[in-house]
Amino acid sequence: MSGSAEAKASPAQTRLVAVDLDGTLLAPDGTVRPSDIAAAAALEAAGIAVCVCTGRLHSGAVQAIRALAITGPSVVLDGSYVVEPDGTELHAANLDASVADAALRVTKDHDVAPFLFGENQVWFDVRARPHVDYVRIWSESVRETATLSDRARATAGVLIVGSESGAKRSRDAIHAATGYETKVLPPRRSAFPDLWALVLRAPGANKGTGLHWLANRMGISMSEVACVGDWYNDVPMFEVAGRSFVMSNAPPEVKSTATEQLAASCDSGGAVMEVARRLGAPVLTRSI
Repeated sequence: MSGSAEAKASPAQTRLVAVDLDGTLLAPDGTVRPSDIAAAAALEAAGIAVCVCTGRLHSGAVQAIRALAITGPSVVLDGSYVVEPDGTELHAANLDASVADAALRVTKDHDVAPFLFGENQVWFDVRARPHVDYVRIWSESVRETATLSDRARATAGVLIVGSESGAKRSRDAIHAATGYETKVLPPRRSAFPDLWALVLRAPGANKGTGLHWLANRMGISMSEVACVGDWYNDVPMFEVAGRSFVMSNAPPEVKSTATEQLAASCDSGGAVMEVARRLGAPVLTRSI
């Protein structure tokens, strides 16, 4: 990875920039800064499309999509879906119901809380009530149901949160029951310092596969795609994009997978502006 201010010449002209939300684009209050809105407009004016590529559901990403005035599809729920700005699904990969059922059974034994992603909403039952605030960034619609297992037949994914030991025991139990493999992710938000998480999605679905599907639909190669992110779920898109820009606040192991490091952080903002300038799009200081 290059951390220098000047990027090396890209192997192909960039035609699409994919932007992560949490830890990358969004300010701590969840808004998009005017500088990055102006930079997205500059990219579009230069003939470079912009899309969101996020772990959130569309309902949790729609405000950012609107703020950036994105008119084309975006990648949501870590590549499980590619959707139009209005939420219309173009591509979908749901989790197998047997894996979702097994995950729900496992959570009863390991003192963790399960949530289901489905119908562009987050579903939970009484066990997960203490952790509802944790999932609100994923969707504007978070709903309780008395029978969570009824939702497992058509779910986009499962989120399990709890202590480190509970999350790891759940991961191992799910693997033993189904063969499904997933990683346990450490806490990343200061408001929830003790919550570890694991996310179950359709096997093979990630930001890289979702972005690849979108590039194919647009008729462009992955060498013409650039992306920017900060977290472990961004690594798959870093690995397939022609250029990948990582935030300065990213963990070292995430930084090592990107081609270029940004000076911008989630606190300072300006990631899209910095990327636009590196790609040669004219971003006027007076416009931001």
